[in-house]
Amino acid sequence: RELKKLYYELAQTTGKEALAPLMQLVSSKNVLYGSDFPWTPTKLADTAACVSGFGFSASELSDIECGNALRLFPRLKKG
Repeated sequence: RELKKLYYELAQTTGKEALAPLMQLVSSKNVLYGSDFPWTPTKLADTAACVSGFGFSASELSDIECGNALRLFPRLKKG
């Protein structure tokens, strides 16, 4: 129950093998796009491809890419 309250970022997640079990635990509202840039810049495109190809709706992708982070950190929203 407590794990479902946490937020998870997807840095270096390049396979459905990692994303599928997470999505069985939480909804897309608990997922944040992470890149670990600049430490792993070559993985950035792979992570984006994995997330984009997973079958999320456009709204879910928007939340994962930035919406969820902006809800967590509202001070980062542009005025």
